[in-house]
Amino acid sequence: MKKYLILILILIDFISCTEKKENNIDIIKHVKKFYDSGELLCEGFKKNDSLYVGVWTVYNKAGSIKSIQTYNMNGHNEGANVYFYPNGLISNYSTMKNGENNGLEYNFTSKGEVINICYFTDGKTDSCDYYNHNLCNDDAIRYSDPVTKKKGLYKCKDGRWEFERELTKKESDNGLISEIVR
Repeated sequence: MKKYLILILILIDFISCTEKKENNIDIIKHVKKFYDSGELLCEGFKKNDSLYVGVWTVYNKAGSIKSIQTYNMNGHNEGANVYFYPNGLISNYSTMKNGENNGLEYNFTSKGEVINICYFTDGKTDSCDYYNHNLCNDDAIRYSDPVTKKKGLYKCKDGRWEFERELTKKESDNGLISEIVR
């Protein structure tokens, strides 16, 4: 009888340990999300149905890749992130560590020309080398010319900065003088 009691206690202890271990196991699932119109929007892996982990790929409605991002097991951006123009060329390549820029970041025009290369440490810019102040990403705007210092609204068209218009008084009064990129 004593043998069976000890055996039952060991078995109960083993089962409770096994349940605890199973509860601590992370569940990784491959996930796909779709646009309302049915095209694939993005795919990657989720840990415990909440954290992005591993490689995530985002697509435009035409099916071309918009970005590829990598995440660590804590759900933070970690490693290489690459963003693409609709024509398939790279617009930005950066390296991340715990969700912050860390290492080199390259920016390109939609024609593949290098705009700048920056170096980051823990999310802060250490240095940037600009190769041509007239080059830009196609969705960028700025409020002054870095060479002539002329104030105005400049928009990027075909990878080059073009003067759009003079700043309004309100824009000037709000301090929109330094370069702003969105």
